[in-house]
Order: sequence, then C-alpha cells, then structure tokens
Amino acid sequence: MNTQELTAMVVPRPGTKRATVLDEAIDAFGSIRALAAAVEGEPSRSTISAVASDPTRGIAKDKAERLASALGRPVGELFVHKDGAPLA
Repeated sequence: MNTQELTAMVVPRPGTKRATVLDEAIDAFGSIRALAAAVEGEPSRSTISAVASDPTRGIAKDKAERLASALGRPVGELFVHKDGAPLA
C-alpha cells in the first residue's frame, strides 16, 4: 500500500452563512494569507485558497487538522469525509 492510499481526504463542512464552515472561519480569522502564516508550513496558502474556492476538491486530513488547529476549532467542526460522514 502506498502513502496516497493511506491519506484520508476530507472536504469542508457546508456552512449556513457562507458556502462552507471553513469560509466562515477564514472570514473570522481575517484572510487566507493570515491563516497560512498562522499554520506555518503545510497546507500552503495556495492549498487553503484552492479548497476554499472549490470545496469538492478536498484536502488531506492531516492538513485539515493543522488548519483547524490554527483556527482554534475542532477538525470535525470544519471538515467532513468526502461522502459527508462526520469525522471521528
């Protein structure tokens, strides 16, 4: 089994005020640039921007965990599995 098979992909949870809860959290944080600086590494600003602009694209769960941590939110509050199931 290669590492791609082991990498779980997650997508942003649908939001109420904006398209996704991630969009709402980015707005509250200030900007994608500020969030990328707070994450310090991966995911990069371009990755954050890509998943924010196209939520169906997905992001690796470990990167989603780093984003959630920088935002001070539980990862399961911001992301779900691609099939819509909640994260454990």
